[in-house]
Amino acid sequence: MANLNPNSTNYFHSYEPNTNDLTMAMDYNEAGEPIIRTVGYNSPGGNTFFGANYSIPLLPILQLNSYEGIKERNTQTYTGGGGSVSENGDITVSCSTTPGSYGVYRSLRFIPYRAGQSCVARVLGKFDTAVAGTQQRLGVANQENGYFVGYNGTSFQFLHAHSGVAEQWELDVNNTASANQTITLTLNSVATTIAILSGDTVNTIAQKISLAFDDSVWLADQVDDKVKLLSGSLGNLTGTFSFASTGNVTGTLTEKVSGVSATEQWHDITLPSWLVPTDYTHWQFQYAWQGVRVYALRDTSGTWELVHSHMPAECSISQTELIVTNPSFKTTAVAYNTGGSTAVTVHVSSFAGFVEGEEAITSFTHGGGVTQTSMASGTYWHIMSIQNPYTTANDKINYRSIRFLDLTVAVQCNDPVEFYIFFNGQPVSPAVFNFVSYPNRLYSADVTKKVFDHTLDTPVAALIAGITGSNSQFDLRPYNLVLPPGTHMSLVAYSTNSLNKVTIGGTWSQVG
Repeated sequence: MANLNPNSTNYFHSYEPNTNDLTMAMDYNEAGEPIIRTVGYNSPGGNTFFGANYSIPLLPILQLNSYEGIKERNTQTYTGGGGSVSENGDITVSCSTTPGSYGVYRSLRFIPYRAGQSCVARVLGKFDTAVAGTQQRLGVANQENGYFVGYNGTSFQFLHAHSGVAEQWELDVNNTASANQTITLTLNSVATTIAILSGDTVNTIAQKISLAFDDSVWLADQVDDKVKLLSGSLGNLTGTFSFASTGNVTGTLTEKVSGVSATEQWHDITLPSWLVPTDYTHWQFQYAWQGVRVYALRDTSGTWELVHSHMPAECSISQTELIVTNPSFKTTAVAYNTGGSTAVTVHVSSFAGFVEGEEAITSFTHGGGVTQTSMASGTYWHIMSIQNPYTTANDKINYRSIRFLDLTVAVQCNDPVEFYIFFNGQPVSPAVFNFVSYPNRLYSADVTKKVFDHTLDTPVAALIAGITGSNSQFDLRPYNLVLPPGTHMSLVAYSTNSLNKVTIGGTWSQVG
């Protein structure tokens, strides 16, 4: 029978033994204090990093499966020296037999660290047999910091990479091109040539230079008449840096941040007898700014078991310092040949990233808009693009994403207007963007009228606005339109009738 408590809410409790008496639902912590048991008994993964129970939800940020393949909208791959990243049922990340070769596979999005909320990354993967002179890693990392588990040579260890700095340079383009010419930009003794046309403005030249880099060795953004260059590796770069042209265009190269090599702190791990690294294993990294706990899922019991804990007291960095410069990370897999003669492969089946708790807008949002006029029918017209750069105006690496919240549209047209949103799309006429900075804002925008070829890209959203006299407002939050650093998003309009005027206004927030 059920139990009625008439002195409170008159709620009928079940007669199950574990709920009939509150003490039956209690556990006790290390201090002997009673706590409510809401997860499996003695489950170390049952609390947040800050000790709260998992009644706090896990907010999914990214969920990537190998059967979906390698998709540039969701993942990034980097290879060198004959290393590779490929699809073979799972994702295989390999180095070659050449010392210095590597393969890197990681999520495009960061798991953003929000003050007071811890983060969780889960990776399903396996390692090759341990080989001397190689490294195999699974974990979380950003440009300058990281936490990993895996083989360091023949030892299975935990890696804390910290204190590295990626070098940053800035190129200022000084003048408009008076004739066709070729620019040669040399970065760390590697020369890249860029064709420039007569009449190209300083902003256009800067955009063409930024497009010449493929985001592997250098990550490049055009903002105004500048190209901001972030090294894809850590350490001080001592090669030649120079700008030259066969015509009148000149440029000024300035080092903004000197590079520093990372410190790699390896710790031995005593694995439980049931855990075999060459078998597929679910790994969980639970972290905040000052530390990380690593768990492995024991399939037979369905519980997360603590494998390693790395806190400030266990770190080589002074406890008066932060152990990472920024705890916003990407899920990452690495295979690296440190000097051996054998190739190794790390296998990845899935990546997942979560924030512990809910997402809320806790800072001011941002807004912008533009009016475009006189657009012919049957053409896909660029209205506005927003760029989230790799680096900030004060030369810090950008770990913050942009989330689009709302779009309002008014048109003067006798037919309905189709609006498309493209992720990392490229215009065709003219074939370059012109991103302009705004005071005290992270993002840059291009509001110049140009033409898109809709067959070159698949839109991430399609919207319809009414004819003249109607306004349309769209809630963009359900579409998950999130812009990681180093990407841009574009709004394009199309109608079967001429567009006399299109006015748009948008609102977005910075995440992380």
